Amino acid sequence: MLAYLTWDPSPSVFPFCLPLLHRPILWYGVLFALGFLLGYSILLYLLQRFFCSKPYLSLEDLDGPLLWRFLQSKHPEQERETLKEKIAEQLASLSVDVAQEYRENKKESLLKAVNVLIGEKFFSSCSVSKKTAKILSFFKHRVTEKELERMKEKLVIESLLSPCVATCTNQTKALAEKISLSVILGAVIGARLGDVLFYQGFQEVLADPLSIIKIWEGGLASHGGAAGIILALVILSKRQKKYSFLQLVDFVVIPTAFAACLIRVGNFFNQEILGTPSALPWAVLFGHPADGSLPVPRHPVQLYEALFYLITFAFLMAYWRKRFLRLPEGKLTGLFLLLVFGFRFLIEFYKTEQSMHISSSSPLTMGQYLSIPLIVLGAYLFFRKAMSKAL
Repeated sequence: MLAYLTWDPSPSVFPFCLPLLHRPILWYGVLFALGFLLGYSILLYLLQRFFCSKPYLSLEDLDGPLLWRFLQSKHPEQERETLKEKIAEQLASLSVDVAQEYRENKKESLLKAVNVLIGEKFFSSCSVSKKTAKILSFFKHRVTEKELERMKEKLVIESLLSPCVATCTNQTKALAEKISLSVILGAVIGARLGDVLFYQGFQEVLADPLSIIKIWEGGLASHGGAAGIILALVILSKRQKKYSFLQLVDFVVIPTAFAACLIRVGNFFNQEILGTPSALPWAVLFGHPADGSLPVPRHPVQLYEALFYLITFAFLMAYWRKRFLRLPEGKLTGLFLLLVFGFRFLIEFYKTEQSMHISSSSPLTMGQYLSIPLIVLGAYLFFRKAMSKAL
């Protein structure tokens, strides 16, 4: 019976380097990119249902001049012509003349006219695409029949008025792209700076400042990545102002848990973030540890974390699906912080210290010190409603 498992793969996917760049394709890089790619797909799934759940259109969703031209033109499709007539009737009741030239101050009247039609069942018989039908099926047992019909009516009217209004699909893609760009930049920059500040020696960095940008040669710290993502989303919330900071973070935490799972698998391929020595039968002997230490059987902490993050992803997704329409802002974020960094605090007891700034006599590791404020923040966000009632 084996006392341990041996693991010594090549960190490169292929035995050759990329032309021109002269850099190999690493398993870590592939899994890192795959995590963000699949995370983007998960984000699209979440945002589609968020935008579809909105009962009415807002001023930001409406292009007034385009909609005005829509009302003044003829349309071969019967549904569009009927919709145009219905909107004109609503505008007439608001004393707005469709024959007059458009003015910006009529945008609110246009919005009111369109929103009045939502839920009136004028277009409930119109067919929807398979994709829209699948999204509507998500809400089938989560909302009343009347709310579901209104939701369908809104989606049908959006499609008939496209591109005069921002459809659910367009809003989903636009916000997903902004969030993804912010998260990628925040995660990579924050993780790299976090590694430099908390784990590396300052003398080495000062001797070679350009080493900071050499991500392929240096490490990435997950706590720094979390801080970078938070800062990036703060900036995004200030720039667009339509969605709060906590709303944006709530959108991100579920895809992040999945991406974190793949990133830890990448660490396992790189033979880095090593566990403490172990005599357990599933202990792993790394042939070429990244830190240059002796090959001894160790806890495969990278796989422990990867498995936990995958379970966290599944749990958060189930929690979101069950409470989607009743989740207060920040509650999902609080649960994520509690689970991920609570586990991170515990798993650090089975990791070798990676920071050069923590002495061997310290009772906690750098990862544990950095996890404590995030655990406290998570507890506050998750329990703040109950705490405010108690006070």
